[in-house]
Amino acid sequence: MYHSRFVTQADSEEIFRSTSFEAVFSNSEQEVYKKLVSTLRKKQWVMGRLAVKSLINELAHGGTKALADIEVRVDGRGQPFVSGPFHVSISHKGDLAIGAVSSRPIGVDMETYRPVSVRMQKYYLAKDEQVHFADKYGDKGAIIAWTIKESYLKALGTGFILSPLSFTVAVDEIESNQFFLFSKDNMRERVHIRTEEYGDHCVSYTVLL
Repeated sequence: MYHSRFVTQADSEEIFRSTSFEAVFSNSEQEVYKKLVSTLRKKQWVMGRLAVKSLINELAHGGTKALADIEVRVDGRGQPFVSGPFHVSISHKGDLAIGAVSSRPIGVDMETYRPVSVRMQKYYLAKDEQVHFADKYGDKGAIIAWTIKESYLKALGTGFILSPLSFTVAVDEIESNQFFLFSKDNMRERVHIRTEEYGDHCVSYTVLL
């Protein structure tokens, strides 16, 4: 269904001890990198693309292709894409990034578990979702719902142009890892959703079927 990879800042530094920046990133990618202002943003940009490029290299080329020849670009809505049969998605927090690759449209989102204000919950959770996620599971539930919703918006390719309140997430028990998406007219969306924990992070994947 999908493949994913985490890359840390330490992983990135290790790679560039034996590989040049030019061997990993195309000329156009290097130009994008130069325009990034924040040091942290530059690190995250590199980590996310290392994750996606290395995955595609292994899946499609047996690890033999130059990474600079696997170019990760962004569309007009800021969503990453590559040439060829793969759909990709990237997320990052601090010194950690994750890349996901699938033959179907995919979105991945990663968030650190943390307190979520009621005001913030109302921004992205419908009343039923507040009951089934935030009220029942506290901040952990609110973060899980957030990552599922953002991963779905990424898979759609819209980002937050589409309101997170325009669809709802349903679950019986979070522990079951079985989630469902419904449109505003209560039609069930054809998606595959999975969540996982990575350290103190929640990671959610949504694949459009």
